[in-house]
Amino acid sequence: MGCMTHPLIKLYSDYLYFGIANKSADDFHEKVSESLQLFESCILEYSMKSCVYNTTLNNAMPVRLQIGLYIVYILDWLTVFDRNQMLVLRLEDHATNRKYTMHKVFDFLSLGQVTIKS
Repeated sequence: MGCMTHPLIKLYSDYLYFGIANKSADDFHEKVSESLQLFESCILEYSMKSCVYNTTLNNAMPVRLQIGLYIVYILDWLTVFDRNQMLVLRLEDHATNRKYTMHKVFDFLSLGQVTIKS
């Protein structure tokens, strides 16, 4: 089970949480541009999966682009788990309608209906 957020929101949130002080939109743009150049150079020679898991590349990038490339991780999980063993939720959906997403989780885990005690 995984709850994922929009990759750009994830990247910006990650930028705000980690790193140096004096953060700004221009600084974020600069760091993303530099990271994209490094990542694009990598995928010219290697597979996307290789670049996502390349710790040398990831350490060189000023922002962690790889954390939002969910498809790479999901495809890896699918080599271990059947699709019916996975539940992927969007954090945005959970934030706007927790009741709905929790019903989905309870249903997925075969826990029965959610009841509210008063």
